[in-house]
Amino acid sequence: MTTLKLIEVLTIATSAVTILLIIMNQPQTGDTFGSKSSFSQTRRGFEKQVYTMAVVFSIALFILVLAGQIIK
Repeated sequence: MTTLKLIEVLTIATSAVTILLIIMNQPQTGDTFGSKSSFSQTRRGFEKQVYTMAVVFSIALFILVLAGQIIK
């Protein structure tokens, strides 16, 4: 398997995991973007891990896409 094919497969897998993590990270309240709610929620435990993993996988996806473009 060539390096480019390996990067493409890793990009697809990383994007799928990133999408799932972002969906899992959605707030459970009815608030939308720009709402003026006085209720503040902090991430703890599993929510914090999901948030951190979403950030890490997003950065990894960005790096893989850049690597794929450089190798082409």
